[in-house]
Amino acid sequence: LRDVARFRRLYTWFHDNIPLSNDTSISDDNKVKKASLLSLIMCYYFRLATSEQRRKYFQTIETDVKNLKQVLPCQSLNELLVLEKNALVKKMNLPPGVAMNRALTDNIFVLCICILNRIPVILCGKPGSSKTLSVQIVISSFKGRFSKDPFLCTM
Repeated sequence: LRDVARFRRLYTWFHDNIPLSNDTSISDDNKVKKASLLSLIMCYYFRLATSEQRRKYFQTIETDVKNLKQVLPCQSLNELLVLEKNALVKKMNLPPGVAMNRALTDNIFVLCICILNRIPVILCGKPGSSKTLSVQIVISSFKGRFSKDPFLCTM
C-alpha cells in the first residue's frame, strides 16, 4: 500500500504542477494521463537497476496505453521523461562546465520531486555517477524566494 500512497501523492503533485515544460495547451484529460504516466515513472522506473529493465518497463506501458501519441506531445515515454527532466533542470543553478548527462538529470529530477513531496529517497550508483553533484545543485537551487526561477520560488 505504500506504493499506492506514493503514487497518489505524486499524481496530485504532477497534476497540480504540470506543465513543467511550459506546455500550457494541455487539455484536462491529457493532464490527467500525463500526471499518471509521470507518477508511474517516478514510482517504478527509477527503481530498476539496468537500462534493459527500464527499456522493457517503458515498452510494457507503451503497449498498454492506447493512443499514447494523442496524450503526449512526444513519441515515447522516454521522450516525455527527457522533456520533463530537462524542463526541471533548466530551472536550476548549474555550475559552469557541468555536462548534463542522463545520470545527472535523473538524479536531479528524482531528488527534486521527492523533496517537494516529502518522499524519502536514497541515491545509489557507482562512483562518478553525479550523486553528490546533483545534491549540491538541488541545494543551491532551492532558496525559496531567492531562487532564480519563479517555479522554485514557490517551492
